[in-house]
Amino acid sequence: MKHDTLIVVTGRMNKSEAASTPPAPMEKISLANSDQILELLSHVALRGKGFVTESLLDAALDFGFTEPTQLTADGTDPDAYYNGRPNAWANYHLREWKRVLMIYGGSGKVRRYQITETP
Repeated sequence: MKHDTLIVVTGRMNKSEAASTPPAPMEKISLANSDQILELLSHVALRGKGFVTESLLDAALDFGFTEPTQLTADGTDPDAYYNGRPNAWANYHLREWKRVLMIYGGSGKVRRYQITETP
């Protein structure tokens, strides 16, 4: 049995606190629902050095990942953005059956990607 978990954290701060508080790093995430994966990817932009894209969804679709079966993302990268806010995940593993797209980045690193096919 597969379980998907969505965690939403809310809080209130005044405008001066919001302006001076850097965004918190993203928690590790693992999804196994194709629609949720595609939705999440649509909110990720990768900037900086190496592999960059304004929409990780568009990049995944360009690489042929149209119905992903699993996504894991972890780490923190100040040049990765989720919903326009920095410090999104540094590393992404996107699987569609036997194909895997791996993206590795992080603070001060040149982001790279690799696509492999498992036997």
